[in-house]
Amino acid sequence: MNYEAGMIKHGDKLGLKWVGDILVGEVHGAYNEEGITGVFTDIKESVLKSGLSSWYRIEIWNDAIGSPEVVELLSEMYTWCKEHGCLATAAVITNRVQEKIIEERLPNIVMAWLKAQRV
Repeated sequence: MNYEAGMIKHGDKLGLKWVGDILVGEVHGAYNEEGITGVFTDIKESVLKSGLSSWYRIEIWNDAIGSPEVVELLSEMYTWCKEHGCLATAAVITNRVQEKIIEERLPNIVMAWLKAQRV
């Protein structure tokens, strides 16, 4: 294994689909910077191909986690989405660690719901 070529991509497990004007993304696993960059590229391509001038986003985080660097890239991704017509983002999260990340690092960007919560 040659580490000089860069880090091995982790967490590039993303399911994307459009339901009307809602982009639904389902993520799994531990993400590093290379993995989240790949996800960001997939989201950009999907949004640009959609042709929508305004849209919404739902993320299902499942067991997804990431380093502080990944969280910084998430913030950039949410900003890009907003600049490209995303009116609101909701995240369905599965644990308190994810909730804490959103509260501390993404508070004005994402609304979060724990799967255990009932509406």
